[in-house]
Amino acid sequence: GRYISNVNSVVLRVRFGDFSMLFTSLLDNDGFDNLAQNFHPRDYQSTVYLAPQFGKGGRFFDPILPIQMIDPEVVVFQYTGGAFGREDRQFQAAWEFCQAQGIPAYNTNEVGAVIIYSDGETYRIETGLEEAGEEAESIVVSDEVDGGM
Repeated sequence: GRYISNVNSVVLRVRFGDFSMLFTSLLDNDGFDNLAQNFHPRDYQSTVYLAPQFGKGGRFFDPILPIQMIDPEVVVFQYTGGAFGREDRQFQAAWEFCQAQGIPAYNTNEVGAVIIYSDGETYRIETGLEEAGEEAESIVVSDEVDGGM
């Protein structure tokens, strides 16, 4: 009925065998509520969740609820730091939630590109930036991917 740009963001879930990724663009609380009310959890729960950016409109976004709802094995953030304090607090809250839940989290600002490989049963994550003398960080899942689907 009414135009709300963040609610109307594109949501894309890509599934390949047992592996899936959810891209939520700039979805805000209303958009996530809409997703939860209109789709079954199997339609959005995913192995990897690319979290929305925390910039403009960040006051309308609770970063922890989507992580709980999507139940990912890995969360990827594209957070460069905000001009306003609230974005920093929201990112920090989401980051700390992931750490407390044991969910591997990556921030492209710190690790560069996050590269994800999957054969539909297993997946591997590599990061683009390397420290001198160190290999890129990676996660390899060799057993069947079963959480967060």
